[in-house]
Amino acid sequence: MVAWIPVTGREAEEFLHSVSIRNGKDVQGASKAMKAIEARSASHHDEEVAKFLVPLTEQSTFLPHWEYCHDIPLIDLSSLDHNDHRRDATDTTAALVKAAASWGVFQVVNHGLSMSVLEGAMAMTKEFFVMPEEEKQAYAQDYENGPFQGYKSTLDSFHMTRNLGSQLEYILHPESLSIKDNWPSTPAAYKDVFEEFGKGVYKLLTRIADLLLVGLGISTTSKTSGMLKGNLIQTLRLGHYEPCLQPEMALGHTPHLDHTLLTALVQDDTGGLEVNKDGHWYKVAPIPGAIIILLGDQIQTITNDNFKAVQHRVVLNPDSSRISIVCGITPGLDEIVSPALELVDDTHPALYHPYSYADFRLAQFQNWYTGQDALEKFRVELHEGGTTDTASKSPTISLDSPLNVTTTIKPSNWNPKSNNHIIQSHQDLEFQTPIFFKQGTLVA
Repeated sequence: MVAWIPVTGREAEEFLHSVSIRNGKDVQGASKAMKAIEARSASHHDEEVAKFLVPLTEQSTFLPHWEYCHDIPLIDLSSLDHNDHRRDATDTTAALVKAAASWGVFQVVNHGLSMSVLEGAMAMTKEFFVMPEEEKQAYAQDYENGPFQGYKSTLDSFHMTRNLGSQLEYILHPESLSIKDNWPSTPAAYKDVFEEFGKGVYKLLTRIADLLLVGLGISTTSKTSGMLKGNLIQTLRLGHYEPCLQPEMALGHTPHLDHTLLTALVQDDTGGLEVNKDGHWYKVAPIPGAIIILLGDQIQTITNDNFKAVQHRVVLNPDSSRISIVCGITPGLDEIVSPALELVDDTHPALYHPYSYADFRLAQFQNWYTGQDALEKFRVELHEGGTTDTASKSPTISLDSPLNVTTTIKPSNWNPKSNNHIIQSHQDLEFQTPIFFKQGTLVA
C-alpha cells in the first residue's frame, strides 16, 4: 500500500486543478486526484510546505473507529410537550444546561420527530448520493453566479476546503432565502420529506435553545429570547463520505466550530463524528432514533461563555461509506448578537462586543485568509481590575439587503476553481449558511 506523504500546497493545487479539468465532473475525479498525489508524494520533500493531508502531529489523535465515547450525555425529552403546550420540564432543562456547559454536545431522544421521519430523510439522502454523477450535477452549486445552494462534489469540497466528502446544501427558512426551484426532483419524495424533517428540527432546536436560555436565568420576554421567535435562518446539509483505506491520512470534515446557535445532526450507523473536549477527541456513538445537538458560536456569545461552541470533525472509515444530515439555526443577517443582559454585571462583564450576524459572517471569511478565530474578533479586551475596552472592534460593512453585504477584503479576481491561490490545509470554509464572495460582495 502506498503511503501518503505531505506535498507542497502549490503542487497539490496544481494536481487537483489539472485533474478536475481532465476529468470534468467525473465521480472518480477525487480518487484520481488522490492517486496522483500519492504517486508524486514519495519523491517530493519540501520543507516550506503547507501540509496537504493530515499532519503527522494530528494523526496521533485518531482512535480506532469503533472506540465510541459513552460519556457524551443522552437526554430524554419525553417530559416536553411537543405540541407547544407547557409542561413541567425542570429536570430536562437542568440536564440540558449541564450537558451544554460540560460538553457542548449531547444527544436527544423522544424529541418529537418520529422514526419514520428520520428514516425517510436518511433514505432520501442515501438515494440522492447513489445517483449517477451527471444526475447530481444537475443540482450543482453555481460558483460563477451564486447563490451557493445545491450539490458540491467530493472533488470540489476537497479542492476548496480539504474535506473529503460530497454535500447537498440548502436554506430551508426563511422562504425568501430558500431556492426550492433547485431542490432535487429525484428522488421524487425529496421535497416533501425534507420539508417535514425541517419543520420538526426547527421546532426542536428553538425549543432546546429556549430551555437553555431559561436554564441560565434569561427571561422569556427578553430581547435575547425574542431572537428565537424572529427571522431565524435554517440551513440543511446532506453529506456523503466514501470509504478511505488510510483514514488517518485525510478527514471527511476538518476540525471546525459551527457558526450557528444550535446544530442538529443525524448520522448513520457508520458513525464518524468526533468532538473535542479539553484537547481530546471523542467519537460520538450512533444511537438509533437519536439526534445529536451541537452548540455553535452564536449561543456562546449570547450566554457570555457560560456555554462554549464545540469543535468537531468527521473521520473516515476504511470499510464503509457514511451519510449524515446536518440542520442548523442562526440569527438573521441583520440581527444584533450580544451577551444577554441577565448574564452581565460588575462581576461578570460582557465578553463580546455586539455585532450583527452579517458582521460575524464577514469575519468568518476574513478568518479563512488569516487563520484567526472569527468569534475572537468580537471579544472584549478585559483590563486589570475587570474594566473593559468599550471601543467597538466589529468589521465595518454596509448592508445593502439581506442578500448582499459589501466588503473589500476579497481580490476581485478570486475564483474557487482557480489554482492562482493557495488554500492552506485545515482552514475551514464553512457553508452551513451559504454566503460567499462574488465580485467584491458577500452573496447569500
